[in-house]
Amino acid sequence: MLGFTEHLYKIDEAFSIKKMFKGFLSLLKKAIGKLNFGKKVSIKLTPYVVVKEDTVDMKSRMGYLAEYSTAWYLSQHLEEKGLRITSRTASTSTGATYKSKISDIKRLGGDAKELKRMDEAGRAMASQIMLDIAQHTEDTMLLVFDLEMTGDSGKGKTKADLILNITKDDKSTIVDRVMASLKAYKASNINLSNSTFVSFIKTLFYDDPSSLPRDTLEFIIQFGKDFRGSQEDMNNLYDLQTIIGSGIKSGMSKVEARKVAKTTHGDVIDVMCRIFDTHYKRNKAEMDARMLRMIGFDGDDDFYAAVGVPGKMGVISSRASVELKKLMIEIHKGFDLTMKRNGQTSNALIEFLSPDGTKLVSATVTFADTGGKYPSGKTNFWFNYKEFVKKIDD
Repeated sequence: MLGFTEHLYKIDEAFSIKKMFKGFLSLLKKAIGKLNFGKKVSIKLTPYVVVKEDTVDMKSRMGYLAEYSTAWYLSQHLEEKGLRITSRTASTSTGATYKSKISDIKRLGGDAKELKRMDEAGRAMASQIMLDIAQHTEDTMLLVFDLEMTGDSGKGKTKADLILNITKDDKSTIVDRVMASLKAYKASNINLSNSTFVSFIKTLFYDDPSSLPRDTLEFIIQFGKDFRGSQEDMNNLYDLQTIIGSGIKSGMSKVEARKVAKTTHGDVIDVMCRIFDTHYKRNKAEMDARMLRMIGFDGDDDFYAAVGVPGKMGVISSRASVELKKLMIEIHKGFDLTMKRNGQTSNALIEFLSPDGTKLVSATVTFADTGGKYPSGKTNFWFNYKEFVKKIDD
């Protein structure tokens, strides 16, 4: 995602200047408040004013870093094997880009441990891609390898973050193409989505939630028009979502309000399942596609994920994992979604069932709150990749 990241960086710089000015105004107002007639007051413009306000999306930057790391280590592997590569695939090129991104992250105060994790994630995924190439490609010394970071050029066409084109001498005959969608997770059980109760419904029922009314009550009215028969349930869901905040406003402590909210999670599941069951059959194709996107199983790109921390890193490869290959084939034959309470727990269970009713895979929805002064109820959408993770020896 090279192009996108560079563009994002320019936007961040513009916002930083704006935020820095706001920070200065804040200090100025405080200073003026201390003034009496004939009194002087000084404003200390420490680096804090600049650094604090330069709060870029570090999580995204770290995610992109794993992609650059993968490209760099992969280019080194290709060179070590003595394979023929294009100029943009050379480690001098990929390494320069990667090191400049590390420099940016360090300058912006990025966490050193997280930076190391992303570096190791890239190393693991690069090693696995090389293993996959060796198993699927013959006569590698006669081929040309070209490494492409897709960036915005792949938007709407592919989810791949990195494409490795393997061609014959004339470069027009493609022998293989690794379309790698790259991920880096700390553990195999991944929280893929954090959202309020109402926003979770948005995710299930709309492709582009950003195009919907931002005000929650306005959205509920819109949902009632788009999906008739659920207006009352949506109002009820909103009431359940705001129990914690309402309790605190009425004088409860946060601890007390959270205890009350936990007793209603069964009701939250009932309402969500009722909304789901009411509309799923009529909107099956769209909702199935959204759920596949949520767990990363949509499209035909090669799925790679590094899972773990430095020293304990595993990797998932849709090319190498027999279990994942089998699952992908079965899922793309067709499936039905079900949503229900997970036994006697306070969690919801979403299952992908084959046409004959066999469970293919499942995800879990847990419930908590957003935190803050007046919290709202929120969902966490968990998917466990454990059975697909393989230890890799680099």
